[in-house]
Amino acid sequence: MKRPMFYLAAPSLLFLLLLLGMAGPAAAQHSLSIPLTEFSIVGKPLLQGKAADFRVSVPIPRRWDVASASLRFPYVNSTGLLGKRSRLIVRFNDQVLAQIELLPESPEGVVTVPIPTTLLKPRFNELQFAVAQDYDDQCTDPGNPILWTHVSVERAILEVDYALKPLPMALSSIADFLFDPKQFNENSVHLVVPEYSPEMLNLAAIAASGVALRFEFRPVTFTLSQDLRQGVDNILLGDTAFAADVLQQYERRAPEGDFGIMPLPGPAPAMPKDEDASGQTDRERFVDDPTRAVILLSGANMQAVRLSSEAFSLLSFPLPDVSSTDPASVVIPNITQEMGKSLVVPGHKYTFAQLGMASRTFTDMYPIPENLTIRLPSDTLLPGNLFAKLAVHLAYGAKMREDSVVNIHLNGRFIAGVPLGNPAGGRYGGYQIHIPMYYFRPGQNTFTFEPVLSPLVTDHCTFIQLKNLFVTVFDDSMLSFPKLDYWTEMPDLALFVEDGFPLTKWPDWRETAIILPPDDPHSAAAAVNIVAMISQKTGIPPYQLRFLNEPPQEALDILVVAPYPAISPDILRATPMAPRTSYPWQGALQGTRDQSLYWWNRILADIFPERPRSVSLPSVHGEALEQLVMDTDKLLLTQSLSPYAAMRTLMVATARSPEALLRGAYALQDPFLQGQAQGNVVLADLKDLEFGVRSQQSGDRYFVGDLGTFSWFTYLVNTYPVWFFGTILVILALTALVARRLLRARMRAKEQQ
Repeated sequence: MKRPMFYLAAPSLLFLLLLLGMAGPAAAQHSLSIPLTEFSIVGKPLLQGKAADFRVSVPIPRRWDVASASLRFPYVNSTGLLGKRSRLIVRFNDQVLAQIELLPESPEGVVTVPIPTTLLKPRFNELQFAVAQDYDDQCTDPGNPILWTHVSVERAILEVDYALKPLPMALSSIADFLFDPKQFNENSVHLVVPEYSPEMLNLAAIAASGVALRFEFRPVTFTLSQDLRQGVDNILLGDTAFAADVLQQYERRAPEGDFGIMPLPGPAPAMPKDEDASGQTDRERFVDDPTRAVILLSGANMQAVRLSSEAFSLLSFPLPDVSSTDPASVVIPNITQEMGKSLVVPGHKYTFAQLGMASRTFTDMYPIPENLTIRLPSDTLLPGNLFAKLAVHLAYGAKMREDSVVNIHLNGRFIAGVPLGNPAGGRYGGYQIHIPMYYFRPGQNTFTFEPVLSPLVTDHCTFIQLKNLFVTVFDDSMLSFPKLDYWTEMPDLALFVEDGFPLTKWPDWRETAIILPPDDPHSAAAAVNIVAMISQKTGIPPYQLRFLNEPPQEALDILVVAPYPAISPDILRATPMAPRTSYPWQGALQGTRDQSLYWWNRILADIFPERPRSVSLPSVHGEALEQLVMDTDKLLLTQSLSPYAAMRTLMVATARSPEALLRGAYALQDPFLQGQAQGNVVLADLKDLEFGVRSQQSGDRYFVGDLGTFSWFTYLVNTYPVWFFGTILVILALTALVARRLLRARMRAKEQQ
């Protein structure tokens, strides 16, 4: 009797499965459901007029092998549309995926659109929503307000199923494959360190910042321990002996060089219980995960480990194509206070190309606006009598109506319009716009260029020509700033979440110390996450940051990262929350003068009631002597004047436990928390960051910065002209009176002689 084919094939299948298990873990499938609001949206989801569109930039990283993708979105259209002549079109990389008839009798709908994987390129892909809308069979006014369709991007979901591709085991893959900002999943990296000493944490912060810089704007979280972690990329930091010990546990050897990359080793998949494991060798206990990497930053001593860490932080080009190397030397440019990502320096001029904006041609009646983002130093003093100058180089087409214009906004506020009034077309070599400096704000500022282009002929039932509506803003347009002083009021946690100020007054953190409890991996990981987040904003790793377990002896800004039971009483007494908790007094406007000031301060306060000064400004607040108690889902941030050095800042990040503190450090990257952080106290509910963030300003204020004598004089003249010139007149009158009396006394003396 012949055996069934199944029984004959079973041993072969079992052997094949065993070989696959020995070769390594199968590539895991991942599924993501991401709202479209997580991506960059250009244009308005409310599509108005006869024809309109908006676009969404969808990133696909090289590291992903996408199996399937689909888009699900709801929409609402006007009930005044003519269904047979109104369509919503969905395109992906210029390929039409779907068209939806916009019917007035059913104005709401939900659409699911599959996206062919062949269209998903390893770059930023363009998803476009466009409408063609009519309300009449005859003539349609293209600007009629009845023509509209709204795509609800808040409820639109992009679903992606993917697996990770095997990594190229070359250092060149670090720059553009491993840590890619196009990865919009939750990115996490594990740091393996031999100890939690201050010196080792400094190297961990440099390595973590190098990762964060490669992710550019994408959040990334970090964990710390003394062993490898499965399922994520690892960075192994330490001398060669420590690296060898860690890898020996997985029966692996380190790469030959101090700076290298290798696949992540881990335990082999367990065999089924009903299988005979007696034939399994010792070598089969561990297998490599080719989709995850271990980056080795090692050396014979700590100086060599620092060299490898700094080399890793600088690597931004896909070279070298080797698995390991020995960095001979690392040259870091001379870092100044005027360096940083998108940072403009007062007293300099920049072209749009230098600021990251290429020449842009706008077409159609309501083209998608263009943004230009810059960053001013957070401690910039913005006076009302100085102006930035914007010189716009543009050209526009002929046969446009004279009310065509390019509107320019700064931080959402209209500041100027460039008229395009010549029907024959024209060009501006440098249309100058003077912008008062107080229109700007410290930190990030965004210019928006929004053309409104009108056809020359728009009569009813007349062909409306739209193909001649052109305006180009060229990238050699200039933006220049006057010289400014650096002087700002503190405390202000909004400046910290903007770019780390005042801790990053020097972007390499050279005048900052972080105080941690000793041998606390969670607090150490929280500090590393905070530093990496800020370095991603400034664009410079913390090469000169100091980690300490005690307050510094020299004059430094201080960040304390610790659970509040581990914070010293001296530090707690300097905060506005413990042991006496301060509350703003609602019965008086903040800044009301305190009559308990010394008499000479009261006189100066009457002359210059809002003058900046280097002593604390009083504010009206109440205090309650109470124990600081928080639950395990709260993060507390405070800022105050440091008790250890004049004109220095003490900042505290704390929670009830080390684990809660680490969760709070992760939450600091959330836009909801950053957008609501202000004042000198922030309390965040980690379970509800959208509505659970509370900020307040209580306690004393102070100023940081440097105003020279002449700058002080200019500041007082321009800010308080009435008081200044009034004081000058009083001084002149008193001088004249004294001179008159002296002259009369001298004349009397001569008469008596």
